[in-house]
Order: sequence, then C-alpha cells, then structure tokens
Amino acid sequence: MKAVKLQRGILATGLSLSFLLAACSPFANPPLTPPAALPAPTQSGSLDIPPVPLSTVALPPPPENCASPVPAGHYLGAAILSGSGGWRNTRVRDSHGDIIAVPDADVLTQQGRADLDITIACDGSVSGTAHSVTSAHIDYNTTGQAILSASCTSDSRNSLSGSVTLGAGGQPQFNLQVTVTQGEVRCSWTSAVPEFPSGSNTDTLAGKSFPAVVSIDSFSQSELRGGQWTEDNLQPVLEQYVTLVENLARQSPEIASLDIALNLQSPWLLTRQP
Repeated sequence: MKAVKLQRGILATGLSLSFLLAACSPFANPPLTPPAALPAPTQSGSLDIPPVPLSTVALPPPPENCASPVPAGHYLGAAILSGSGGWRNTRVRDSHGDIIAVPDADVLTQQGRADLDITIACDGSVSGTAHSVTSAHIDYNTTGQAILSASCTSDSRNSLSGSVTLGAGGQPQFNLQVTVTQGEVRCSWTSAVPEFPSGSNTDTLAGKSFPAVVSIDSFSQSELRGGQWTEDNLQPVLEQYVTLVENLARQSPEIASLDIALNLQSPWLLTRQP
C-alpha cells in the first residue's frame, strides 16, 4: 500500500489534538459567528481579496530613512483561507479480487478569513492584531455508506508582534510571534466507527502562542501582498480527522492503495492607511 501524501502550506501547528476524544465542555465566550462571504477563485486559482477602502484623505508618503525594508505605517487588510483535500490515485479491489481505479474525490472542504490590523514602525518592528474565523467539513463514505462526517469551526483573536526583515534572497518577510488572546475550536461529528463514537467537543485556544514567518511577495507605497498568511488554528484538528480517515481506509479490505492530498491557500493583502 502506498504511503499517504499530505501536501500543505505553512498552516500546521502544534495544537494538542487529544480534545477530540474528550467530553464536551462549556465555553464562556459568545457563540461563534460564521465566516464572512468569500470572493470566488479567479481562473488562475488565486483569490482576489477586496482591499480595505482608504479614506478620502490623500495617502502621505511613508517616513524616509527608515530601517524597515517595506514602507512603515498603519495597515488594514485580510487573509482569505480556502482548502480542499481528498482521495487521489485510489485503487480498490472488487468482489473478484481485481484492482480497479476510482475517480478522485474530495472529502474535505475549508474556508475562512482573517481580518488584519498591523502597524510597521520605522525601525521595522511590528505590532497588531488578527481576528480569524474558519470552518471546515469532512465526509468519508465508502460503497454508499456514511462512515464519518465532521464539521468544525474556529474563531480566534490574536495579538501579533515581531519585525519586518529581509530574508533569503533579499525578500522582505514578517517574523511574527502570534498569541491567541481569545478563541475556541468547536467540532461535532457523526460516526459509524465503534472506536470513535459520534459526539461534539469544544477546545479553548486562549494563551497558545507560536512563531510564524510570512513572506511579503510584493509591496508598494500603498500595499503589501503575499501568498500564505500564518497558520490556522483549525488545521491541526483537520489533520487529526484526515489521519483517522486514512487509518479507516487502510483497514478496509476494499482499498488497495491511496493518496490523500491537501491543497490549502491563504493569500493576503494589507493596505496602508492615511
């Protein structure tokens, strides 16, 4: 049997996954709000992020003689998360023992948004916040039978600190420390697997902190852009489900071989404010 391939961006974290097997516990924060409507993918597959409108006040030039490799100032913007994952190159055995190729099929869909508020000082230091809301759904079926269906949402408010420097090849990058000040992940699932009964769970994220390096792909006096924002708090949970689905598939006598591919994108745009 071929090894499962997990292809992903920089979105994985070290968040503990043991909560998926724990009992549901109450959480004092207000109910989660759904993600904002997302722009449709362009023909090239990238996402157009609507810029934050500038005020009618003319945008002044950035400070001169600054150490920051990108224009200093106050920036507002967003990162858009979209993702999918599923079976690739799957082979199954029929009742006669013959190996049959089956079409590729997605078992994971994910979407979300992070609203960003970032200030870059003349010396290159960075401070700011990010409010991230994401959701995902996983469906695993075999021969018409529902095996596992799970829905998860994550809502977190993060503080950002760090600096902007020049990375390898002279490319500017954010070097950030991300700290979750408030947040939670909620999941509910139905399962036909005796070892993983149906249930629901809530995990608090407040206090978790992690480093992140974010490449700035292009910049001007008015905006910064990049292809991947920082990691998403929902990603470790989804990887737990993907691993569970992988193990279930490997235990099935019908599955001869399979790959699991994850395609996750989080392009972002920051617009400098007057």
